[in-house]
Amino acid sequence: MFEVHNPETPIIWESSNPNARETLVLDFENSPILDHLYLDWKYHLHHRDTKGILESLCIFLRTAVFDPPSQNQNDILKLLKSYQLPLDYFVAHRLGVCRHFSLAAYYFLERVRKEQLAPIRSIEIISKDLEMGRHAWLCIVFEDGSFHFDPYWGILESYESSDNTFL
Repeated sequence: MFEVHNPETPIIWESSNPNARETLVLDFENSPILDHLYLDWKYHLHHRDTKGILESLCIFLRTAVFDPPSQNQNDILKLLKSYQLPLDYFVAHRLGVCRHFSLAAYYFLERVRKEQLAPIRSIEIISKDLEMGRHAWLCIVFEDGSFHFDPYWGILESYESSDNTFL
């Protein structure tokens, strides 16, 4: 869905079903809550290897950014004041499902790429209809390997090996 792009341009993720989902906006220049959380995560980041960075990010998203055990799609619908909202709005309420997790992970990883903390070649958000419903996750290509990264379910799979992790 989104490959590495110019972070000067906001990402607008329009829902395939506007009656059931909001349109998310990720503005790299105007996301103060995500910026603060990114700096906190980076400060505590002790891993510099690819897998360690992704594992750390997944845990941080699931514990500091969002609160997955306590939410569902209906909670998000109750929160909506408008159908086009910044991702920071959901982060401020620690509320999100797979699309929010994926977009937040994209923000963090784009910053990692820009600051050259890891050799990221490309980041792609995938959104597909699955048997359980619509789902979103990321495919990330580093110089040393490619990963399927699903921060919502805590899945990190290397495309090159059977070194899969469920966080």
